[in-house]
Amino acid sequence: MMELADAQNRKGGLPLPEAAMYRIASFEVADYWRTKKRSPNMLSLDGDEDADNDTGLATVLPDDSALDLDAWVDARTFLLSCPKRLIQIAFKRVKGVTLENAEYKYLSKWRKREQKIIPICG
Repeated sequence: MMELADAQNRKGGLPLPEAAMYRIASFEVADYWRTKKRSPNMLSLDGDEDADNDTGLATVLPDDSALDLDAWVDARTFLLSCPKRLIQIAFKRVKGVTLENAEYKYLSKWRKREQKIIPICG
């Protein structure tokens, strides 16, 4: 409303055409949302400091650098039951060493053995 009044004052107090008023109003609405989008509200993850609960959300969020214990136990269990030759082949692959033909065949055999068979429903 203030912008419409300012526009009318700039025109010397003459009434504005209806199309001009719509154009000014639509510009003001667009400008409001553009300004609101540029300045997001920052919320604290801990919420109100006066709350009785002293465990904030920031303290219970998962940490990306934390050790995944389930995966670690699964990998450790797998490695304990895995043949030494397969582990040696895996270290060669990690280092980028080319496998010999017999090692490649051994690795292929173990890969086929560990593949999960997907049942086909028909």
